Amino acid sequence: MSRQEFLNALQGALTGRVNASQIAENINYYDDYISTQVRMGRSEEEVIAELGSPRLLAKSIVEASRHADGNDAGSGYGNEQSGYENMDYDGVSGYGKVHKRRIPAWLIVVLVILALLAILSMVFSAFVFLAPVLLPILFVVIVMKIMERSS
Repeated sequence: MSRQEFLNALQGALTGRVNASQIAENINYYDDYISTQVRMGRSEEEVIAELGSPRLLAKSIVEASRHADGNDAGSGYGNEQSGYENMDYDGVSGYGKVHKRRIPAWLIVVLVILALLAILSMVFSAFVFLAPVLLPILFVVIVMKIMERSS
């Protein structure tokens, strides 16, 4: 597949699914990417093969636009974000794949445990700090209650 065939197929796959400015932005981006890679010594066919199916790439672009909009049911880019910040361009095998950035569950558990330990530490520190004052007062109050009952 030639560069122009690839770009035409990508444009066709994006038409009606994202707005015209985003189609132009993506076509320009991939045209520039292919040109840059060819200037670096790679063949056009190799670069296009690396990019994979234009339809699959268009699907990734549409999905990224939906996630950028915060709307999984949307049909296009509703803002000026390109969605590229969510894409992994490692230069070879991962080019154009969309990766969701998620915090691992174990990290959330560790952070929650550390937060609970910090809170308990503050409560215990406050108790240790106030105990020399509160315990004698509590002792006096208990003694007075006992004396009131005995009278």
